[in-house]
Amino acid sequence: MSDNDIRQLAARYLGHLMSTPASRAEFASIDKTNPAAVASLIQKHLNLPTTPSTSDVAGVFKHAEELTKPFLSAIKEHAPEYYEMTLAGVLLCTTSH
Repeated sequence: MSDNDIRQLAARYLGHLMSTPASRAEFASIDKTNPAAVASLIQKHLNLPTTPSTSDVAGVFKHAEELTKPFLSAIKEHAPEYYEMTLAGVLLCTTSH
């Protein structure tokens, strides 16, 4: 996949996880240090025709972190009472360790 394709995949998957509690719970339960498990789950949740590669999964995590930085900054500035809760949710969706 191109870097742009991976960025789009990261954005789609973040949106999916943030809007789908069951998928978020399933994602939380897998070993995120296992790229094959993450790739399989991304494929399942987004109905992709093929499983993303190991390097694609690494790119998804990288772009997910980049995509959430402005969002977290805005929450911290404009709704600080929601920052910790939002940060916890974002970390759940973007942590690969």
